[in-house]
Amino acid sequence: MITLYDIPGKLPGQAWSPNTLKSRLALNFKGLPFHTEWVEYPEIEGLYKTLDLAPTNVQPDGVTPYYTLPIIVDASIPGKDPVVVSDSWNIAVYLDQAYPDAPLLFPKGTKALQAAFQETWMDAFFWPATVFLRPRTPEIALNPRSAEHFRRTRSHQLGRPLAEIEPKGEARVAYLKEWEEKLGKVARVYEGVTDERYLTGDEAVYADLLAGAYVRYFRVIGGKEEWEIVSGWHGGLLKRIGEASEKYAMLP
Repeated sequence: MITLYDIPGKLPGQAWSPNTLKSRLALNFKGLPFHTEWVEYPEIEGLYKTLDLAPTNVQPDGVTPYYTLPIIVDASIPGKDPVVVSDSWNIAVYLDQAYPDAPLLFPKGTKALQAAFQETWMDAFFWPATVFLRPRTPEIALNPRSAEHFRRTRSHQLGRPLAEIEPKGEARVAYLKEWEEKLGKVARVYEGVTDERYLTGDEAVYADLLAGAYVRYFRVIGGKEEWEIVSGWHGGLLKRIGEASEKYAMLP
C-alpha cells in the first residue's frame, strides 16, 4: 500500500493543502490505492528525521532546512524495500516510473512543456493569490497547533504579520486588475487547447491536476467575494480548470 502524508484541517474531508492535493489527485488519476497519514505542521520535521529523508529545500535565509509535505511511502511492490519520495513533482515522476501501465501523468514528450506551464502558473496565479490565502489559511483550514505554526513561520518569512499583507481599498482594486492581466499568460496557453480544459488533449496530465489543486485551494480558502471575481476572469478560465480536475479529488 502507498501511504500519503498530508496536513489535516478543519474543512470537510480535511485535505486542503494544494501541495498535498497535487499528489492526492495524481494517485487518484492513476487509480492507485493509498491511505492517508495526517501530520500537523509542527510534526513534519520529525517525520523527515524518522524517515531519514533530506529536507525538501532551505528557508529564504539560504541555511535553515525547510521540511514540507507531501511525502509518500510506497511499500506496495513485492520484493522491494519501501520507497520514500517527497515533493509533489518528484512524487508524480516516481508514480509514472513505478506504475507505467496506469494512466501517465507525463505522456511522452510533455514533461518539459508541463514544467514550463508550472512556472507560468505559479507566477500568474499562485503567487498573486497568496496575499489572500496566507492570512486566511490558519483561520479557515488549520487545527490550532498547525495554525499557530503557520502564522509564526509565514510571518517570519515575510517580515510582518499575515494580517498586514492583504491589500485594502484602492490598493486592492489595483492589485486585482494587475493580477487579472497577469493571468492572461495562462489564458493564452489554454486558447490553443480543444474545449480549453486539458493542456495536451482529451485527458488530464499532471499540469492540469497541479492547476486544479491550486484553484480548489483558492476557491475554498480565498474568500467567496474574491472567488466570484477571479472565477469570472478570461471567460471563466479558473472555474473550468477547477471543474476539469474535480473528479480526481475524492477527499477522505
